[in-house]
Amino acid sequence: RGGPSIVSTWLTSVVAFGVAAVFGRSMPNLSAFSLLLIVTLTLSHLGMLFVFPAMLALSEQRIAEGRRDLLFWRVRKRPFSESSTLLTQLVRKLHLGRRLRTAFKKHYARLVEDSRIFRIGGAAIYALLVVTGLALLRDVGRGMPDRDLAR
Repeated sequence: RGGPSIVSTWLTSVVAFGVAAVFGRSMPNLSAFSLLLIVTLTLSHLGMLFVFPAMLALSEQRIAEGRRDLLFWRVRKRPFSESSTLLTQLVRKLHLGRRLRTAFKKHYARLVEDSRIFRIGGAAIYALLVVTGLALLRDVGRGMPDRDLAR
């Protein structure tokens, strides 16, 4: 579900920094910074697409083999599913994981997706941030200062 939003966010960021690199040629530092960010964002995106799923697959394989988290070369004496701690037995007996997952799906997710209060609140917070930014914009000077900053 999140794939299109991840790709569109990456693409808009790369395009924005590409435009800044092209139109900021009169300022070489800005252009170099924008190009560096394009490379960084692209490598991060590729890592998210290829490296992260591979690491998840390796972690699943490690769990299936009964290996530990931090000391992954050591095998557990008992598989994780046969753990006999009191807390684990209590969680299994009361089905807490399933109950918590069901509560989130039934109540919280529906509240965020369908609630008019959440939508109006989110729009109000966004509008407040935009108005605050515009109010503080007049305090920001234009361009670089004429004096040497190193003094």
